[in-house]
Amino acid sequence: MDVFTDKKLIKLVRYSPLFIVSVFISVLVTILVHNNQKNTHDLVTELRSDYILSRKLAIKQKVDAIVDKIEYEQKQTVQILKQNIHSRVLEAHQIATNIYINNKNQTKHIISKNIYDALSSIRFNEKRGYFFIFTMDGVSVLHPLIPRMEGKSQIELKDIHGTPILKEHIELIKKSKNNQAFYRWWFKKPGHDNKEFEKIGFGKYFEPYNWFIGTGEYVSDVENSIKNNLLNWLSNYSFEDDSFIMVLNNNANILSYFKQNLIGKKWRYADLSQYQQIPENQGEFFEIQKMKSDKSEIYYIHNFSQWGWFLVNSFPLSKIDSYLIDKETNLIAEGKGTLYKILIACTIFALVLSLISLWIGNYINRRFYDFQHKIQDSFARLKQSQHQLEYLAHHDSLTGLANRVKLSYEIERAIALCDSTKTMLSVMFVDIDNFKKINDQYGHKVGDEFIKLISRKIKAITGKNDIVARFGGDEFIVCFSLVKNEHEIKSKSDKLLSLFNESIILNGVQMKVSSSIGIATYPKDGSNEQELISKSDIVLYRTKEKCKGTALFYNDDINQQVQYQFLLEDELTSALQNNEINVVYQPQIDSATGQLKAVEALCRWNNNKLGLIPAEQFIPIAETKGLISSIGDYVFAQSCLDIHRFYLNYNQSIGLSINVSPIQLLEPNFPLKLKNLAEQFGISKKNITIEITENVLIKDITQAKPILDELKNYGFGLSLDDFGTGYCSLSYLSQLPITEIKIDRTFIKAIHQDKQIESVIKSILAVANVSNLIVVAEGVETYEQSLWLKENECHLLQGYYYEIPLTFQEFSQKYKKKYIK
Repeated sequence: MDVFTDKKLIKLVRYSPLFIVSVFISVLVTILVHNNQKNTHDLVTELRSDYILSRKLAIKQKVDAIVDKIEYEQKQTVQILKQNIHSRVLEAHQIATNIYINNKNQTKHIISKNIYDALSSIRFNEKRGYFFIFTMDGVSVLHPLIPRMEGKSQIELKDIHGTPILKEHIELIKKSKNNQAFYRWWFKKPGHDNKEFEKIGFGKYFEPYNWFIGTGEYVSDVENSIKNNLLNWLSNYSFEDDSFIMVLNNNANILSYFKQNLIGKKWRYADLSQYQQIPENQGEFFEIQKMKSDKSEIYYIHNFSQWGWFLVNSFPLSKIDSYLIDKETNLIAEGKGTLYKILIACTIFALVLSLISLWIGNYINRRFYDFQHKIQDSFARLKQSQHQLEYLAHHDSLTGLANRVKLSYEIERAIALCDSTKTMLSVMFVDIDNFKKINDQYGHKVGDEFIKLISRKIKAITGKNDIVARFGGDEFIVCFSLVKNEHEIKSKSDKLLSLFNESIILNGVQMKVSSSIGIATYPKDGSNEQELISKSDIVLYRTKEKCKGTALFYNDDINQQVQYQFLLEDELTSALQNNEINVVYQPQIDSATGQLKAVEALCRWNNNKLGLIPAEQFIPIAETKGLISSIGDYVFAQSCLDIHRFYLNYNQSIGLSINVSPIQLLEPNFPLKLKNLAEQFGISKKNITIEITENVLIKDITQAKPILDELKNYGFGLSLDDFGTGYCSLSYLSQLPITEIKIDRTFIKAIHQDKQIESVIKSILAVANVSNLIVVAEGVETYEQSLWLKENECHLLQGYYYEIPLTFQEFSQKYKKKYIK
């Protein structure tokens, strides 16, 4: 029994370590495999969720941008219609006028028939448009659509609302200053039975026969044209990821898609009833399984209810699924390989356990930790990949600062923090002034290094609760949280400005720039991040326009000024086309004889919405928007035409002074263009004086001098305007071909008030006398000023004492006989 027991004990001692280790290793491997699989699955699931969320945000932003464009085009319907019919009627009116002028020797009947024949066959707007003619008493002269109306009075013609449409249109034309008017009414539309649609018409008075010529267009037709243009555009539009937009109607028929063969057919997921429940002008996401497949796609559908459209965009989940499946397979395979090695090692340990049990234990322990480290490394690599994806989705790739996506989230978080602490949040929109010069002069690589350096400087002055984001190329948004008052905000903005006042050295080059800052505060200026960023951007625009290198706080006055500035820019683009720009003339009187010697042509802008806008407001806008050349050419041509007409009508040859912008002066072939215009209108170039400001000479005299020499060689006079107000040296008078100088009105105003200024004027007159220059005094408003200037032999006098600026008709009537004051 004892022997048997000993044998058992020996066996137990011999095999029990192997058995215990085997059991332990088996349990351990099972646990590790399970944990490895679970963690791998959780990590892959998290990656998938993050990817889908980022794609949803991107697809929503793309579709919302298209919706914004559609809404803008929809709002332009009436304006486009009015512009179209206005231009068409002007064309028809011109045709009728030309026929009348070229056939004056014919009878009214023949001329009327010629006009009738010329206009009756004209069709436009996809053959919907036609011209009609009525007498001002309501008798139809021409109506191609309803010929039976012709020759009959339609003055009592009414629409479905009982409104006498023809009578009211005629009254509007009679009351208008320019004998033309728009009108809206309801009228039957061909092909729609007796249903009436809203129509907008335009008519212009034809004086020779007491007619008015007009046309009209249905609002719905223009809107349908806009819809068709948008659908065609969307059919060919693709996003950066090569995805396309699909447009459906309320019946799920495809209106627009890059696959033209599907247009007009039912959407393959038309049975998805949920999308019909999307609220108006909102969008929702749907995950839809492909037909005859187990793969899914994420669809974003936006309900554009105004037109009964549904805008659809999607992305497949198959790409991310295949990538994640490969990732998961590799991780599992890697874990299995490691586990197989452990099993082999454990088997060897069990075979020799009786001799080296301690060594085996240590070896198992060591192998266990090796295996654990490998798994941890795998998890760490996955985590690192996830963090990198998250980082790239929320940070600027150049500077590492927050991007717009992260900025939006951080501002909302900061707002909540300020609400809980009863403090303020300031949003500062920072723009580097003239940053383009750095890129142009030193290259984009240096520009990028400069941006990164500025980013670090800004980050260094912010706290843990503050936000710094790169908003655009040279734009940053800095948000300071937990501020108590505007004085503290002003102090922080001063710190930001001081960063740019320091000289910066990059690649051995010393640079110095400034910055402009627009500031909006929460809760005073806005309740969310969009309002705060928008208002800080508005005030930044004002800062860069008026006082670069400073910081301004948002207020309603600045907002109104900026909006007014935007309106000025918009209206100025069509000012010439709308005949809103006109020329007035202010006489220049010979001080010795009191007779009219010359006039200065001045530009005026009278807008229907804004009224009379001073030149000092719209000329700088015209220069920055590239409109100054066309406005300047119009003023030059019109004034040459008027002065030549004055000479032909009254046999008086007078001089003409015309202001020229520095931008115009530096245009290629500018002198030749003026020469050709003067010769075209038959006015002598020696009678034309070109006025330039001192700024042209100060900025680049070497570039300006050859142009001035060429103008002088053509025979033009050259006047230095506002002389004495800038930094122009008197030495320029000998270097440049100047023939005239104009003493600024600020000097004239000081006569009899400031002896020192009077001495300056006398000095200017003396220099001009020695240099054989004509001197013009502008801004003469009193008899005493005119008498002093006469006594000191100033050649020409100009100002309200003599005359205000006059239209050509007013000027012609008043000065058709030589005028003596």
